[in-house]
Amino acid sequence: AILVCSAIAYRALDKSVERNTMRLLSDSVLLLSANIDAGVPIGNLSKIIGKFAGESGIRTTIIDRAGKVVLDSVADDSTMLNHLDRVEVKEALSGKTYQCLRYSQTLRAKFIYVSAPAGKGGDSEPLYCVRQSMNLKLLDAQRGIFSRQIAIFAFAATALALLISLYTARKI
Repeated sequence: AILVCSAIAYRALDKSVERNTMRLLSDSVLLLSANIDAGVPIGNLSKIIGKFAGESGIRTTIIDRAGKVVLDSVADDSTMLNHLDRVEVKEALSGKTYQCLRYSQTLRAKFIYVSAPAGKGGDSEPLYCVRQSMNLKLLDAQRGIFSRQIAIFAFAATALALLISLYTARKI
């Protein structure tokens, strides 16, 4: 019973971490998008997103309508490839907020991506895509912590149940 409860707890925590990570990225992307919509110059966001990336492991990329990276919190945007063919960029530039898990050919790792449209052009189409991503290795690290904590709990609960059983058996 303890092992079954432990497995259920792990699964619930795992799903919760994934959902909360998606929510965090979505809220953050929408906040940046709202700043751009309000007229905050993209260059002014550079320091903020750079610091945020360093502390959180979340990468922010702002891409223009032509697919050119105009700001990236980790890499030199002038050396980056055109991003117009990326699904999350296409969706944001068509006016939709988008979430996905996909493998990054550039970084050779699986990432969570969240993107949203930002800024309005004269034709009311978005001027930019604000995209944030997080390497799934960060979530895997959280899963490892949960696994260890649940295993310790299960072992302690099993040992306690065994001790109570032995104590009760001696009384009989």
